[in-house]
Amino acid sequence: MKIISYLAIAVLLAACSTQTIYINKGQSYNYDPKANEIQHFLLGGIGQEQTLDAERVCGKRSRVAKVAVKQTFGDVIIGFVTFGVLSPRHAEVYCRRKR
Repeated sequence: MKIISYLAIAVLLAACSTQTIYINKGQSYNYDPKANEIQHFLLGGIGQEQTLDAERVCGKRSRVAKVAVKQTFGDVIIGFVTFGVLSPRHAEVYCRRKR
């Protein structure tokens, strides 16, 4: 019963988040990300970084429209279950449409 209570508390306190950086704001972009990568961090990601080369994904720097990093509900649950030892996040790259 305690496990169910802890899980219910985790669900209520789970904070899904998205950080979005617009590179070429106002440009049309594909609504599905060109790249969607799960990045794994340890201990909440303190002092750690991972990269995703948006220029390589889109072909040219001028075609990069936006970059987003998301922490989904599932990522929060994984972090809770592992006591923060594993903290995954999703990185996405959106490219401008070809004319």
